[in-house]
Amino acid sequence: NRHISCEEERALLCDLELLDVQVDQISHARDHDEMLQAACEQALREGRAYVDEMRAAQIPGTCEQRTESALRSSADNLARWAEMQAGSDKYCVRARLNMSSPNPLIRDPILFYCSSTPAQIKDSRLRPASAFSVPILDHAQGVKFLLLSSHPAGRAEQYSAMCEVAGIDHTPEICLVDRMLTLSGAPLDARLLRRVISGGLAQGCDDSRIPTVRGLLRQGMVVKSLRVIALLSSGLDQQVAERARGQKGAGISGVIEESVVWGINRRVLLEESRPCFKALECEGACRMMLR
Repeated sequence: NRHISCEEERALLCDLELLDVQVDQISHARDHDEMLQAACEQALREGRAYVDEMRAAQIPGTCEQRTESALRSSADNLARWAEMQAGSDKYCVRARLNMSSPNPLIRDPILFYCSSTPAQIKDSRLRPASAFSVPILDHAQGVKFLLLSSHPAGRAEQYSAMCEVAGIDHTPEICLVDRMLTLSGAPLDARLLRRVISGGLAQGCDDSRIPTVRGLLRQGMVVKSLRVIALLSSGLDQQVAERARGQKGAGISGVIEESVVWGINRRVLLEESRPCFKALECEGACRMMLR
């Protein structure tokens, strides 16, 4: 993802290690610029995309109003694409999908844009949108099964549409998962947490006052509890979800109270540290032999 810094990437890898998640491979879109630009140019040649005379920041307004661009049917796309490759930031490449779609992610999303500043590692202003680069990299690396966040709604439809724009015939099997359950009164949005840390309101990703992995672990949360909470939010473990429905504030999605989170942690700690005994009445009991 081009929207996270190298420091944030290192913090993410550290969190995965703390959660006992093994990372097999790390991919950066910046390392595949030639392949991504070739896919974009092919989409332009075959009419699946067009170059719009708008900056990336102006696109959300037109999508909200469902206004089609005057250049949507233009034939000079390759000439404007060449200007973008030379560093012009007055254009952006958009997929030719459906501006009248009820799904805002399908309303001609951006494929490539030019940033006002060069990238940190490569001196290039031309950058692909993650919605376009991720399906191409997944296909190149042979991804067959994909866990895709359901927030915002319509991500699966956008992923499939981007595969068609890129000329990918076979899409991986997609499993939609919910984002982590929203803690009441706690910021879980990555951009908001980034502003909290950069603004000096928190000392870093391991500050115990913010709900990051390391922050929660410093407060006494155990890894197994975080796994249970993650399964609850994703809906992948129905058995865990059924057990949590009896607790006030718990559920598959929505807002979860902080007391429920720590209640799960206490239950996990008790299960791991104390033996469990059951008592039976002797009257009427019988011995049973299992073979």
